[in-house]
Amino acid sequence: MPYENAQTAPSPARQARLLADILASACKGRPDMPVRAYVQGAHLLGLRGQGMGLCSRAARHGEPPAVELQTLPSSVKETAELLLGRSGEPDATAFGMAAVNLLLPFPAEAATMKAQELIMDKGRGKRVAVVGHFPFVERMGGEFAEFWVIEKEPRPGDRPEQDAEALLPKADVVAMTGTTLLNGSCERLLRLCRPGAFTIMLGPSTPMSPCLFDWGLQALGGTRVSDPDLAVEGIQEGRTFKQLRGVEQIIWLK
Repeated sequence: MPYENAQTAPSPARQARLLADILASACKGRPDMPVRAYVQGAHLLGLRGQGMGLCSRAARHGEPPAVELQTLPSSVKETAELLLGRSGEPDATAFGMAAVNLLLPFPAEAATMKAQELIMDKGRGKRVAVVGHFPFVERMGGEFAEFWVIEKEPRPGDRPEQDAEALLPKADVVAMTGTTLLNGSCERLLRLCRPGAFTIMLGPSTPMSPCLFDWGLQALGGTRVSDPDLAVEGIQEGRTFKQLRGVEQIIWLK
């Protein structure tokens, strides 16, 4: 598609650097470990090692799993390298992010809190844009001066992804799904945000990587798996993240 401003057009090179920074922050100085098990369902996937990492599926939700689990690497760090997308399989890239989420330590400053609570707190009375149609968007729009949901597959009331170029520079608060890291759009979306806007990444794909603060985010809303057995069971049953048990949502502020 054409872009009105070449400076805000997608930059695959910058997006690749962003992913490489995330991978480096997860792997540097940390020992490798064997993968105990992989799991994938209709909406989520993950892997177990010393703990568990999650990610949303990069392929369209509900599609049959496309990755043959026996073809995936046997170590967590090797799996993390799939984040760079060399396999050409979207869900293999998502397994890479799940491995990153397993490797990254949870920061001591992080607090148990739902991302939508932070969005409400920061956005009340202001202009708010959410990239990705999360279940909570249905009930929060009335709290904001203006509210836009930008979605690759828009539902009624959503704005199509091409509207991001016009809407994000106007927003006081921008919340984006962690899957923007997987679909190649994250780096460009961050460039579209105006200086001074409060920016947050959220969802089970979001890595607790401090390098994301250097790329322009002010808050990370990720997931800690508190009960891997329950989480695996829910993923195999095809539950959405909202329905998943054995996890807790955390917020890390810059």
